[in-house]
Amino acid sequence: MTTRDNARAQELARHLDDQNKERQSLERKTFLEAREMVESMYPVDQGELPCSLVLASEHWHAGVIGIVASRMVERYHRPCVMIALNGAEGTGSARSVPGVHLQQALAGCSTYLQKSGGHEMAAGLRIAKDQVGALREALEAEVRSRVGGEAMLADLSLDMEVPLHALSTELVRSLEVLEPFGVHNPKPVFLGNGLTLIGEPRVIGGGGRHLSFQVQQGDRPFRAVAFGQAERVQELADSDGKCSLAFEPIINEFRGYPSVELKVKDFRPGRFAP
Repeated sequence: MTTRDNARAQELARHLDDQNKERQSLERKTFLEAREMVESMYPVDQGELPCSLVLASEHWHAGVIGIVASRMVERYHRPCVMIALNGAEGTGSARSVPGVHLQQALAGCSTYLQKSGGHEMAAGLRIAKDQVGALREALEAEVRSRVGGEAMLADLSLDMEVPLHALSTELVRSLEVLEPFGVHNPKPVFLGNGLTLIGEPRVIGGGGRHLSFQVQQGDRPFRAVAFGQAERVQELADSDGKCSLAFEPIINEFRGYPSVELKVKDFRPGRFAP
């Protein structure tokens, strides 16, 4: 970041890029292992999951489990604790969902933890390997007491349905007046209904994490990117050429030319009937 030697700067940039690609690959591998673990432990295909997830492995790296825990929460809409085991102990990183105060829930499991700290939505912990099972049971009881036994369903609010031809760069930039976005002021999410897929969806990005495809409504095509949803590529490929998207419109500046792209939050094959 500070060298004035161009050759040294190039060398450092390549090293950082290589390290980042390695991290992305490791993150992807850990996520797939965690997903396989959940689906081998619980009848996910029957819609049956506990209210919380506690997963542990000796093969996981403590540096990526926080990111993976966030992705597991996005996928299953459950508080998730990911534990990287090293010998007789483990380092854990946890993420939560709205309505479950994670640190308070972990405080109720303190008997089984060496230490923990965090806040409502994220926390870290240390635990003895032989206490992981006990933590799984205790956290499940804590989370169930907080959600009252109600089904934990992901909630995605759509602001309105829009025809894609209305998405000009001027319109998308006008949404900036609503900033700053955050927990209590989320970005607008729009519905694009009954869109036509163009070509084949592709897996892109370091570690093959993201899904890229084109959709069309009328005679105007749009690029759509579903970040972190590469594992759903077959679902999109089997959609018979039609899909509906929940998306945020974004501006992509390529070689000085701005264009509107669709940042996909979720999708369904066919037409969505609210």
